[in-house]
Amino acid sequence: MLSVLAITVPIYACVAVGQIAVRRGMFSKGDMRVLTTFVFNLSLPCMLFLAIGTRHLSDIVNPPYLAAYAIGSLLTFAIGWTWGRRAGHSTAGRAFDGLGMSGCNSGFVGYPLMLLTLPSVAGLVLGLNMLVENLILLPLMFLLAEGRADAQLSRAQRLRDYGVRLTRNPLLVGLVAGLIVSVSGIVLPDIVVRTADLFGRAGAAVALFAVGGLLGGMPRGRILVRVLTVSAGKLLLHPAFVFAVMLALVALGLPSLDPQLRTGLLLTAALPVFSILPVLAHPYGEAEPMAAVMLVTTATSFLTLSVLLAALEL
Repeated sequence: MLSVLAITVPIYACVAVGQIAVRRGMFSKGDMRVLTTFVFNLSLPCMLFLAIGTRHLSDIVNPPYLAAYAIGSLLTFAIGWTWGRRAGHSTAGRAFDGLGMSGCNSGFVGYPLMLLTLPSVAGLVLGLNMLVENLILLPLMFLLAEGRADAQLSRAQRLRDYGVRLTRNPLLVGLVAGLIVSVSGIVLPDIVVRTADLFGRAGAAVALFAVGGLLGGMPRGRILVRVLTVSAGKLLLHPAFVFAVMLALVALGLPSLDPQLRTGLLLTAALPVFSILPVLAHPYGEAEPMAAVMLVTTATSFLTLSVLLAALEL
């Protein structure tokens, strides 16, 4: 158990320090957004570029991992959407219920966790996760959330607009640049590797610190019921669905995942929700409940991830 705590305590200690620093007035929430901008625009893209660009293409394109993560996440998203519909939430609200149950904080919490537990595949796991999250889950959320908010545009037009936005996403730019280097067989010069590595390593602690600083307070009443339901779906249903899909795919004849990637997949599904979820939800009037979901899942995942790590004997 001590070995498990040696992994989880430093991660959540960084989150706690960020929360304390903002509460004490050492930093403002605006400062935290500057830090997340640094991580999102520079640190994680450099890390993705390096992790993908220094690997062979056959190591990067991993159909069993992508299929298990995508199918398990879509099933969980469907549960969240269905529950939101029965609860009488708006169209946008249902979309965020689904994303709240299925969207993982792969970059700001997952990557630091992988660096401590699975350092040799941490960048690869993040790259695979980003493909599913940016090309499947987020477009699905936007299509559903904007289904009635922008009725003059067809879903094809909204999808095309999202595709244009993706080309400006620094994470995907770093990922695609790494893929180009991997496919071309170019050997990156030492100066490029060292520079990208410096930026990549700088992001782990900064990301966790910023997540802590952005955490807000807890709502009450009906919103609290919604928050707890979505949080339970994220931390319990999502890992269960991903695990079940992974087993089903093997039973159907797909090759088993490498043990480290299998562990990375299970840890990913058990992560708290996107730290940018409240930002995404703000234009749709869903920021308050989604900020609370981020708070609950981030705090509770200390226990759930510790239990999972102990079960995996890491």
